[in-house]
Amino acid sequence: MSADTTTAAPVNTAPVASPSKLFVGNLSFSLKETDLTEKFSVYGSVVSSRIITKRGSSLGYGFVEMDSEAAAQKAIDALNKIEIDGRAINVELTKERSTEPRQVRTTTKSTRKPRGTRKPKTNGSTAATESTSPATSPAATTPVTADKPKKRRANNARDSTATGTTATSERKPRAERGERKPAAPKQPSDNTLYVTNIPFSVGNDQLLEIFKEYAPKAAHIVFNTRFNKSKGFGFVEFNNSADQQKALALNKEGSRRSTQL
Repeated sequence: MSADTTTAAPVNTAPVASPSKLFVGNLSFSLKETDLTEKFSVYGSVVSSRIITKRGSSLGYGFVEMDSEAAAQKAIDALNKIEIDGRAINVELTKERSTEPRQVRTTTKSTRKPRGTRKPKTNGSTAATESTSPATSPAATTPVTADKPKKRRANNARDSTATGTTATSERKPRAERGERKPAAPKQPSDNTLYVTNIPFSVGNDQLLEIFKEYAPKAAHIVFNTRFNKSKGFGFVEFNNSADQQKALALNKEGSRRSTQL
């Protein structure tokens, strides 16, 4: 058995307030470090000012270190909850963690007594022999049952050995798959256009109206059947290839996006 014991006394790791370093929060993202220095220098000498950024962008808070505790307190009294660039900033003393070492935890191991050796198990034949011999102790009269086979596979192997057959069967090889034929290349349609970037408020009739000067045969907006709303794309079918190509020229004008199928 092992026992865990703690040898060091508990250490107080509560944060300790820094007397002259200030945390400034809720800053405007456009505020610069020079602006912080200018605001706080009114109440004492500023040792340093820093705005925390990530990937070049302000995170909206920073730190200002004053030259004395008195100057830091003046800045808190004057600037806390004061609005700068449309935001009421928060000014308070920073809290630093104690530098004292943490408590050390050690483990002591106690010695464990070795287990006693187990007696070997006896099978059915040995038990039968012991039952026929004269009993010299009370333990000899204790009935012993034969161990049951743990796995069914062992019984199968024993039966197959008695009959002279092999228990394992050979697997039949899988039938070879035929070679896949390459898919035939798709031919573009000579009378249908695929139109995308369609406003969700446009229906079939309105889409047909857009292409009316090219004599469209039909127009279909693809709808989400579950919500009965347009998916923002559809198809326009024309009477011939010439009208289709004329309508396809609309794609170059930038008013909508159409693609020959």
